[in-house]
Order: sequence, then structure tokens, then C-alpha cells
Amino acid sequence: RPCYRHAERPTHWVAYNGTSAWNAQSEASLGQSRGWMQLLDSSCHTPDVSLLSWETADGAGKWDKKPNLKCREADPSTMPPASALVLSGATEAKAQDCLGLYRLIKGYEVNGRPCWRSVRRSDRWIAFNGENAWNAQSEASLGQKRGWLQLLDSNVSTPDLSKTQWEAWDGSNWVRQD
Repeated sequence: RPCYRHAERPTHWVAYNGTSAWNAQSEASLGQSRGWMQLLDSSCHTPDVSLLSWETADGAGKWDKKPNLKCREADPSTMPPASALVLSGATEAKAQDCLGLYRLIKGYEVNGRPCWRSVRRSDRWIAFNGENAWNAQSEASLGQKRGWLQLLDSNVSTPDLSKTQWEAWDGSNWVRQD
């Protein structure tokens, strides 16, 4: 069964204990029958589909039922941006210079959205162009409708959430990168 890491507290998890319950727990207790909260429902593959009540530990070895405590699937657009992205698979020569690992620049936005800088080439960025696309582009073009790669999807808060294919500029046209 899957396990889930807290988006803001990376040492906190929700995981199935292997026998009887889903537990909200520390990383040190991952997969064990202990934690701060539990959902006693071995029939559900993921905790968000259970109709049973979660319980919280009272600190004295007992569990208190909490009927209003719910676990639900998160909307990916509300999650913090990924700390790193990887661009791969481009076939156009100029676009290949944009491939590799990009790190999120925390606290810095371009056109109101997060941006990532290449680890290999500090003059390469992934940023939203303010209108209709995410671009892999030079620092000089940051936030403009220019670049070597584009992802035509203005509806996603970060490019990793898109199901759209990236396109590469071949010198005269945008070519889909499958």
C-alpha cells in the first residue's frame, strides 16, 4: 500500500502498519503500529476512501474517536511546488542544452509563479511566461514568451502537474517532444 509524506513536515507520514490500521506517525515509526493518529480500517487500499472514524492518541495509551477528522485526497494545485524538476527527452539540439536537474528558487517568482534554475547551467531557467506557457529559457528571457522548450499549459500552478507534452523550438517551428 502507498505511504504519504507530509508536504511541510518531511519526517511525518501516513502509512499502513501491515496488519490493522493506517497511522499518522514519525518517520522513525514508519509502518509500525504506533503514531499520533490511527484509522482502524484494513479493508481500504488508501485512507481517503475509508468511511470509519480516525482516532487520536491521548498520551496515556488510549485512543479517542474523532468523527470529524477526515483524510481526503489533496488537490495537487494546492501543494507546495516541487523542490526540484528534471527535464529529459528533448531531441532538438538547442533544447538539449536545457536538459537536466533544476532546483526551485524559494521565495522568487516569475509572473506570479515559482521558477527553477538549472543546476548544470545557471543561465537556464524554467519559468511561466505570464500568458500561456512554461518555458525552459535563458536568464535574459526570464518570464518572456521565449525559450528552447515550452509547455503550453497555463492552467497548472507548476509544470510537473501538466499532462501536456513539452515542445522544442527547431529554429522555425515548435516540435512536440514525445
